[in-house]
Amino acid sequence: PPVPTTGLSTTEQQLQEIWRMVLQKAEFKVTDNFFDAGGRSMGLVRVAALVQERLGRKVSLVTLFSHPTIRGLAAKLDAEGRQ
Repeated sequence: PPVPTTGLSTTEQQLQEIWRMVLQKAEFKVTDNFFDAGGRSMGLVRVAALVQERLGRKVSLVTLFSHPTIRGLAAKLDAEGRQ
């Protein structure tokens, strides 16, 4: 079954879709660590490229390693967007 998106921010929903593409799985929580969910370092490179393509935002690999959950990364991106 698909992961529920109720109560998620727009950024969280967008990142969730990117993770689905990269991890090739549907079930994980926005609080799951990318690596615990099956992600690898090269997957983060793909996440970075998709974030730029779909959200129009450049995100460094350092930022992705520092914010390995959808919730954490969404909060970081949203905070930067408000600056």
